[in-house]
Amino acid sequence: MIARLRKICSQCSNVYPATTEFFHVASSIACGLRAACKSCTALKNKRYWKTVNGKAVIKRYQQSERGKTMSQLGQRRRHLTVEGYLRNVLKGIRQRCYNPNVAIYKYYGGRGIECKFTSSRDFIDWVVNVLQVDPRGLDCDRIDDNGHYEKGNIQFITHGDNIRKIRRKF
Repeated sequence: MIARLRKICSQCSNVYPATTEFFHVASSIACGLRAACKSCTALKNKRYWKTVNGKAVIKRYQQSERGKTMSQLGQRRRHLTVEGYLRNVLKGIRQRCYNPNVAIYKYYGGRGIECKFTSSRDFIDWVVNVLQVDPRGLDCDRIDDNGHYEKGNIQFITHGDNIRKIRRKF
């Protein structure tokens, strides 16, 4: 008589035959079957998954987004546009130039470097209309390293080129 292999469910500790009738297949596990039985897996999925308009959505994600306004949710997507990306770039420039609590302030604002753009609209219009470059994925760089962030002294270059331009202290 052939002895049937048995497997213990990691969730409910019940003993079942080690077959696909009771356990899901998992190729990454040595025995080829998941540790939890199908009934425990179904309960777990019911707890964490929710169907919205026929699509499965993780409840934990929805809970993390709960309480946020539509404008806050839109801001997460806005940084993907050219305007949103340039707003973030200008925010970083202003932090380096005017916030002494930033670690690299001493290399920018501490040396007297300033941001000469009066508004974010001014900065965005200048980059889009004059430079005519898609800045996403590029670093904002000053042509004259001792000059201010101003019209005529800004270019967008790759991160590798920007790293090669770093001032060396001897």
